[in-house]
Amino acid sequence: AQVWLTQDEYARLLSHVESSMQMVTIVPFLLGAECGLRHAESASVTPGDITESMIDFENNDLLAVNSEDVDARTVVHWLEVHGKDTSGGQKRRDVLVPEDVHRDLELLKHKRELADDDAFVPVTPRTVRRWIDDAGERMAAETGNDDWTYLSSHDLRRYFATTMLQVKGMNPEVVKAVGGWNSYEAMKAYLQDPVEEVITAEYARAGMLE
Repeated sequence: AQVWLTQDEYARLLSHVESSMQMVTIVPFLLGAECGLRHAESASVTPGDITESMIDFENNDLLAVNSEDVDARTVVHWLEVHGKDTSGGQKRRDVLVPEDVHRDLELLKHKRELADDDAFVPVTPRTVRRWIDDAGERMAAETGNDDWTYLSSHDLRRYFATTMLQVKGMNPEVVKAVGGWNSYEAMKAYLQDPVEEVITAEYARAGMLE
């Protein structure tokens, strides 16, 4: 079974993990659902994998971070990921890290005094998968909804893809590259059935929810 998380459900899941599990445990949820990482990739991320660059939004230019003129410019953070692609091979990709996720990673780095080559999540991929399974089981007990028992790391990546493609309307080529999908065929399921937020928005646009 698959769990198609809504934005409200994802927020509730994060709140549950934050309140009932250790701080480090939330990292795979953030990296999976907001950066598109696989659970095994989440278990290997280190502070040294994060770089930054500066965007000039007025001219749409990517600049060096040591630029002195910072007017109308914003620093963005990137995560270098070395993982498999959907063809089964190994491939490097660069993932843009949302600023709220970057802040959480920085907080964890300083709290645990991590070196550049220390893993944010110092456990095996199997343990990461168990954390996600456990969170689903606890959510099922808390909500009385047994669908949560099917929660998996794949559902977090599915949330990332459907949110980027359907809710945010992002270019599929960008999502494919960031998420490590090898082809549009591999992403087809995320483009087809509209998610709850998209359905609701369409009905609202048509004036059918008043």
